[in-house]
Amino acid sequence: MLIKVFCYFKFIFDKQNINNKPHVITVKQLKIESLDEQTLSQVYAILIHAYAETEVEIWGQNHIRISKQKFTTLIERNEIFGAFIENQPVGSVRLFKKTSETFSFGLLSADLNMQGKGIGNSLVSHIETVAKQKGATYMDIEILKAVALETPFKKKLKKWYTKLGYSFTHSSSFTELKPTIAEKAKNLVQPCVFDCYQKVLR
Repeated sequence: MLIKVFCYFKFIFDKQNINNKPHVITVKQLKIESLDEQTLSQVYAILIHAYAETEVEIWGQNHIRISKQKFTTLIERNEIFGAFIENQPVGSVRLFKKTSETFSFGLLSADLNMQGKGIGNSLVSHIETVAKQKGATYMDIEILKAVALETPFKKKLKKWYTKLGYSFTHSSSFTELKPTIAEKAKNLVQPCVFDCYQKVLR
């Protein structure tokens, strides 16, 4: 864990020069054959840090959202897109196909030290375009939240997705929505549900 934290904070100083001036966010699919280890570690560290900070009420302290090995596998499957400012990684997202007409995304993360820069908007806008190019009509998303506690971050997230055009469809338990990884629900620190949203892309 110390290594991951070190990797994350190691490059914060590199971004101080771009934090307070106009910037261009570039989003691109990560290709394992052209991805160097430093960039991979930085993208992964941003993801882990973001979820560890924003889902404490769900998983507890220092939760590892996904192993680096599994994250690398998703890159190999061409499912991960990264956001960059002046070649510095600032976020990422996973895009995957559910059905012939429906795509979904997850593992959305942005550098918490660069909030308000439009990183999340750029990532979602880009993958929506990619999904449409691949024939998608709908985009689904799921927000895991505690049943008895709605944190300011989750409220903000709900408002943000609604602003982006996503409509709430239903809530579902962890085991109902994720039967193949139902065992993971045992690690929840309190009862949680998935709020499911959908957006019509065409």
